[in-house]
Amino acid sequence: MRIGNLEVPGMLALLGFALVVAPDWAAALASKVLGWVLIAWGVFGAIITITGWPKNGAVRVIVTVMLLGVGIYLSRNPLAVATGFGKVIGVYLFFRSGMSMLEDGKRNVLSSITMLAGLFLVLFPLTLSRLVIRIIGGILLLVNIGNILAIRRMYKLPGMVDDPNIIDAEP
Repeated sequence: MRIGNLEVPGMLALLGFALVVAPDWAAALASKVLGWVLIAWGVFGAIITITGWPKNGAVRVIVTVMLLGVGIYLSRNPLAVATGFGKVIGVYLFFRSGMSMLEDGKRNVLSSITMLAGLFLVLFPLTLSRLVIRIIGGILLLVNIGNILAIRRMYKLPGMVDDPNIIDAEP
């Protein structure tokens, strides 16, 4: 069995394990990467704005400053994306369940539970991102352990050995 066949599933299984064990690390890394991309985009936009100033105008300057500002904020506050995502989903769930109660004219259990879940997410916004990251990590871990086992089984079957003395007759 060649070790090269196990590299990708092995690394992805390790990534899945890391996401399950430390979900905040993944959220912080994603936020920092997004922040650096926005900073680079803002710097590139600033260079274009400065070199072609008469043609670009004030809108380009405003967009460039906003990109730089958001990029710097995200790179300095790494959990900002995860927190914002949780709060936005929480507000949506809260108001959507409230609208559902108003449209129906009665309070049902599902809308009440949804409203409480929305309130919970507004108060504790990182909970949702941690849950989603852990689910993704668990899926990555399980799928790639399965891939590793399948690759090991495939190379243990008769006739599936990498033998340099075997000549392939088909072109």
